[in-house]
Amino acid sequence: MWDVWRARPQWACLEPIAGARVWLVPLPDGPPGAEPALSEATLACLSLGEQERARRFVQARHARWYRAAHAALNVLLAEELSCQPAALKIEADAQGKPRLNPPALHFNLSHSGAWALVATHREFELGVDIELHAQSGDLDALARSVFSPEEGQDWQELPPSQRGAALFDVWTRKEACIKALGTGLQTAPETVHVGVGRTDEGEWVPATGPRVRWMDLRLPASQAHSACLAWLPS
Repeated sequence: MWDVWRARPQWACLEPIAGARVWLVPLPDGPPGAEPALSEATLACLSLGEQERARRFVQARHARWYRAAHAALNVLLAEELSCQPAALKIEADAQGKPRLNPPALHFNLSHSGAWALVATHREFELGVDIELHAQSGDLDALARSVFSPEEGQDWQELPPSQRGAALFDVWTRKEACIKALGTGLQTAPETVHVGVGRTDEGEWVPATGPRVRWMDLRLPASQAHSACLAWLPS
C-alpha cells in the first residue's frame, strides 16, 4: 500500500534558483500483478476532476501514476499554503495551464514513468519537465519533429553514442519553456531554440511574449533521465 503522507518525508527537494522549490517524487511501482495499491488517504487528496481524468486511462499503472503524482502535487501545494489538499481550487486557464484560484502560488507538474517533479515559486511562472531515457526506434524522425534547423545540424555533428541523451535534454528544455510560457500547443517545439549539448542553462526569447530562462536539473533518480526547470523572470 502506497500512502502519500507516509511517502512525503522521503522526497528530495532542490532549490535551483532563489524562491523555487523542485521536489522529486518516486511514484508507486512494482512488477505486473504486484503493484502497490493507493491508500484511501491518498485518493482523498484528489479533486473530483482528477479522479475523473484518472478513470480515463486504459492502463492501470498509468492511472496509478497519475493519481499518485497529483496527490503528491496537492499535498505539496497544501503544505506551501498551510491548508488541506481538499481546500485547493485548481483551474485550467484559457491555454489549458493549471492554476490555483486564488493565485497564491505558481506551480507545475511533470511525470515520466514512476517519477514525478513538482515545482513551485511565489513570484515566477514556472514550467518543469522530466523524461526517462527510453530506447527509440527512430531518433532522426523524433529530432526532426522538435529541432530547429540549427539544432538539428548541431545534433547530427554529435557522436552517435551521445545523440540519444542530447535529444532528451533538448526535449525537456523545450517542454519546460513552453509550459512556463503557458501557450501549450500554440507553440511549435521547433520554434523554441534552446541549443544542443551540455550547456546547463540558457534563455529563450520567443517572437512574441516574455523571455524564458531555463536550467537543466540533476536529480537523485536511479534511472537515466533528463529534466529541466524554466521560468519567466520578473
